Amino acid sequence: MKEFKNIFEGNNNAFGQMVIQPGAITDKGKQKAKAFIFPAFEDFGILPVEAQSCGTPVIAFQKGGVLETVIENKTGVFFPKQTVESIIDAISYFEKKQDTFDPVFISNHAKAFDVSQFKEQMESFIKKVLLEKCAYLVLRLNGMLKNVHTKLVCLMVKNLL
Repeated sequence: MKEFKNIFEGNNNAFGQMVIQPGAITDKGKQKAKAFIFPAFEDFGILPVEAQSCGTPVIAFQKGGVLETVIENKTGVFFPKQTVESIIDAISYFEKKQDTFDPVFISNHAKAFDVSQFKEQMESFIKKVLLEKCAYLVLRLNGMLKNVHTKLVCLMVKNLL
C-alpha cells in the first residue's frame, strides 16, 4: 500500500487523480470511479462483482475468482503479476480502452451473481437431482430395473427432466 501511495500521491498524469483509501468503498464511489483496481487473490472476491454492479470496470490480478466474474475487455482487464509495474501497465492499457466499456453491460453482467439468481439456480439443481433420485428409487423399488438396464433407464429419466 505504501508503494502505491508514493507512486500516485499528487499524480495528475494520464491516470488522473488516484485516491487510495483503505476501508469501506461506497456504491457512490464505485459509480464515479473510472475503474476498480483489485490486486488481491481471492477464491471469489465480492468487491469486483459489487463494482461491476455499479457499471464500473475492474482492473484485476489474473488469478482466483475474478476469472469467473470479470470478462476480459468487456467488464474489465487483467494484470498477470502482483507488481507495481504490472498494475501500471494494466492501468495504461485500460486508459486506452476505457471508452469501449459499456456500464449497462457491466452492470447486467454482475446480476448473474445476485443472491436471487444463486437461489434460483440452486433450487433448480436440487429439484433436478431429487427428481432423478426419486424416479430411480421408485423404479428400483418396483423391481422394474435390472442391473443391465439400470443405466439406460436412468438416462431416459434424466432426458425427461
